Amino acid sequence: MTLTYTLLDVRRMVRNPGILIFAVAMPAAFYAMFGALQSYSDIAVFHGNVSAMIMTSIAAYGGVIAASSLGADAALEQDRGWGRQLAITPMTPARYLLTKVVAIQLVALMPVAAVFALAAILGARIDGIGWLWAFLLCWLCCVPFTIFGLGMAQLIRTETAGAITSFCVIGFAFLGNMLVPLSGTMLKLSRYTPLFGINQLARYPVMGNWEVTGGEPVQFNIWIAVVNLGAWTALFALGALLASRRGQER
Repeated sequence: MTLTYTLLDVRRMVRNPGILIFAVAMPAAFYAMFGALQSYSDIAVFHGNVSAMIMTSIAAYGGVIAASSLGADAALEQDRGWGRQLAITPMTPARYLLTKVVAIQLVALMPVAAVFALAAILGARIDGIGWLWAFLLCWLCCVPFTIFGLGMAQLIRTETAGAITSFCVIGFAFLGNMLVPLSGTMLKLSRYTPLFGINQLARYPVMGNWEVTGGEPVQFNIWIAVVNLGAWTALFALGALLASRRGQER
């Protein structure tokens, strides 16, 4: 049942025209405007160029916002009483959460792949096998926000869940040193935000142990990003599971 439900969910998602525009076209356009077409895009950095560094951040951002929005779309299922229907089947809250995460992760490949393909055409450079590592990190690091979006849907259970989730992700991106380089106190605070770890790990194949700031790059312990990612993933998963159980008990 789990595999069948996952495949049906993937097919339903990719048939939505909004996915092609919002999840694929917009991140690719952002990369072209703010990365590839800028005069500084070809400047060399530690293991590639600036264009590649921007590529990883935009690809990760695109994957995250697509994954979280798709998770929040599950609110429509809850409005139709789908949670109560699942409660009388072998589909437990944990299995429901797993199938949703897998399906959304598969669809979240689309924006990551689109940005990487465009970047390869427009001159992004990463040393050696860094292309593969960067791609995998940008994609796999979407998992916490797949769970975040799903948890928001279970918690809010109205059509506003998608808008609220997207607003949160955009805020996290700015506060996490993802879209705008930060410095000083804001940079220090960014290390406690949900997108900080994802952004640093996505950039790691290009930047190594260096962090982009509002001034010069500074050395950085990558394990801080790993701990950040793990902590927020655990927190989001716990919240989503508790919200799912509450929805089925109603």
